[in-house]
Amino acid sequence: MTLTQNAGQPKPKIFYGWIIMACSFLLMAVSLGLINNTMNQFIVPFCDAFGVTRAKASLITSFASIGHMVSMPLVGDLLRKYNPKRLIRGSILMMLAVWVSYSFAKSIYALWGLGVLMGIGNGLAGNVMINTVINNWFHAKKGFAVGFTSTGSGFGGAIFNPIASALIVSHGYQYAMRMVGLLSLILCLPFLIAIVYKPEDIGLVPYGDEEGFKGDTKNLMARSSVGMTRGESIKRPRFWVMTFLAIVLGQSVVGIFHHVTAYMTDLGYSVTLTALCVSLINISLAFSKLFFGWLNDRLGTKRNYIVMMTLAIIGMSCITMLKQLNTPILAAVLFGIAFAVTNLFVPLIVVQVTGDKEYPQIYGLMSTFTSIGALFASPMSGLVFDLTGSYTGIFWVYTGLYVGALIVGTILLSHPFDEAEHRAWCEARGMTRPEWTEEQN
Repeated sequence: MTLTQNAGQPKPKIFYGWIIMACSFLLMAVSLGLINNTMNQFIVPFCDAFGVTRAKASLITSFASIGHMVSMPLVGDLLRKYNPKRLIRGSILMMLAVWVSYSFAKSIYALWGLGVLMGIGNGLAGNVMINTVINNWFHAKKGFAVGFTSTGSGFGGAIFNPIASALIVSHGYQYAMRMVGLLSLILCLPFLIAIVYKPEDIGLVPYGDEEGFKGDTKNLMARSSVGMTRGESIKRPRFWVMTFLAIVLGQSVVGIFHHVTAYMTDLGYSVTLTALCVSLINISLAFSKLFFGWLNDRLGTKRNYIVMMTLAIIGMSCITMLKQLNTPILAAVLFGIAFAVTNLFVPLIVVQVTGDKEYPQIYGLMSTFTSIGALFASPMSGLVFDLTGSYTGIFWVYTGLYVGALIVGTILLSHPFDEAEHRAWCEARGMTRPEWTEEQN
């Protein structure tokens, strides 16, 4: 039975894009829920095993960010040049192989090297690729689709964190990494089997096209031909405003989250309660992405951004003031909202501000800048702790950066992409495209 829908054939009962979305959810559970959100469980065991400081152990995530920075700007061009299925499948398997290899490392330097490889694999099989696939399949309900898919990271973190914590205590970190790696492979199998890069590959159209975008046009870019090219966007100030947002949104939450286990332990909370709070952060992360993704289709990206960022700032403040407030459960739930902002809003802001035309290329660059923020955040937090014996000061810095991002992002989203305005801007500077020249002729 073919999935291709020819003229005169009945419409499939289930749009295949929903299957792609569900499988992408599971892949996100591994690529972010495991690779990014669970690594904090292994920082202290790495310190004990190799006799290094927390700052040095945290450099694993920084080297992974370097791999991200190298690979993510290339994703759009690689997907265009090579067979997307083979590229995606190979990247996923590479990512899983490197994770298991962590458990065989004999020195901190080996872990740093593996971190680079992990970053490359995760960059090719992570956010940019997943959101590009979702963007290909959904022209309507894009906020919900992005939100639902990105909840996979919280789901994965909620599963992997308590499992990893329990296995570390009972069998050591090496066994824990291997067993978690096996579970990750099982979760990735549906995506490896079902992946279809774009609906045209099986004779379908993106969700919303066949309905004429009925009832869902508020934040919708009508077609993939509408928008800026990567070269054009770089020349516009709005690109660099997006860059600022990507760095801040990526840096601030990572700088807190990767040290939240050590932070709470230092405050005297038990290992069990700390692991519970980390799981609650990831559960809140998951529900926040789903809810605010749904809300984005109703409020619009700008108003949704204001609401979510305000709650995020409150959550970060609660984490920073945890010693005074002594409300770890509430702080964990509210901080989960802050942790959801990056993965949900960076792709939505890219579409809103630059359009769909070269979405993977531009979003790949934005994800690179997000990694630049993460590159410095975790070791910076560790360094501040090593120098001062406290995380409080650096956590307040991250919270202040979020306040700045709220203000700047609101101004940016007040000026969404407009094709006529952008074309006039380009032509005024002697920039043109072949299709514009053809129209004039």
